[in-house]
Amino acid sequence: MAVNENFSISIPEMGIENGKRIVVSVRPEEILLSRERLKSSARNCIEGRITEMQDMATFVEITVDAGEPFLVHITPQALEEMKITTGSTVYLSFKATSVNVMIK
Repeated sequence: MAVNENFSISIPEMGIENGKRIVVSVRPEEILLSRERLKSSARNCIEGRITEMQDMATFVEITVDAGEPFLVHITPQALEEMKITTGSTVYLSFKATSVNVMIK
């Protein structure tokens, strides 16, 4: 399913008619953040660039521009180990079953 000209997202078969307008979302804690493209069972892997990071005490909220903004939650330890900063190129991976679909 195409989201915009930059990427498409795989979702489970839902019987939605072609051409129907939909809204999709993925919970921030359902998205895996990596420095390299992962080989995994996740059907979605999208490249993006970190535009903002906010320390929320128990997690860090990261905004990634991948043609559309994505929010990702990771632990402070993961942030430190990954050595990512604002401007870093990252990959967002998530399962098709993690995508919430709403018909517009």
